[in-house]
Amino acid sequence: MSHEIKVVKQENEVSVLENGDAFISQRKAAELCGVEQQAIQQRCLSQQYDVKQGISAENAFLRITHFAIESKAANDTARKSLAAIGAAGTFNL
Repeated sequence: MSHEIKVVKQENEVSVLENGDAFISQRKAAELCGVEQQAIQQRCLSQQYDVKQGISAENAFLRITHFAIESKAANDTARKSLAAIGAAGTFNL
């Protein structure tokens, strides 16, 4: 039995599934992290994340946090994205 996943809304490189799960494109995640898309792909593949639909909201938050604080390539773009998420108070782990 196959299960079809239906995207109910897609806008600005963000997709929301019927069950409410949100995904962001790798390109948009890279933009928010202030890095090249390849850096996002490498991190996701090295940690064995399935990114066919995009990057989950939780994974995007972890990538942004990594490039804002932990990475040797930490940068202001990622720090600003992380601050915006915190100010909006829209992300719950």
